[in-house]
Amino acid sequence: MRALLLASFVLALQAADAPIFPYGAVYFRKSNPPEQDWARDHQTAARIGMNTFRHWFMWSAIEVAPGKTVGLGMEPGDEYWHEPYFYSNMSPSPTPETPRGELAGNGVWNTRDWIGAVLPASRVGETGQQSQVEEFVRSAVRECTRILRGG
Repeated sequence: MRALLLASFVLALQAADAPIFPYGAVYFRKSNPPEQDWARDHQTAARIGMNTFRHWFMWSAIEVAPGKTVGLGMEPGDEYWHEPYFYSNMSPSPTPETPRGELAGNGVWNTRDWIGAVLPASRVGETGQQSQVEEFVRSAVRECTRILRGG
């Protein structure tokens, strides 16, 4: 289960008898990149010597009102959550004092430096993962939209 959420990939590019030194970059794609491009992107990076990638996926951004968007994504872990997590954030970001509703799917609210709905890997159950993540995403989008619209 945890492996499903882990979005870091390591490519062994050097010969077996050569030392391996991590060399790479953060991999960022615009919203909804076509899956058929992923292998090509990794091969291109491998040709120039990169063997470590830190993936950050943003699935989509939804404009819920003029100049107001809800973002959806998955992060492999960072200074806010030291594990992979799904998230939904808002732009403009609300204040920490903005009332926030309950999240389905065992999601929680991040309030340190940014406000958004989060589903950390450790809160995803061993069974029914797809439905749990879908419940979280639906409730996160619904709640973030409500907040941005002032409701």
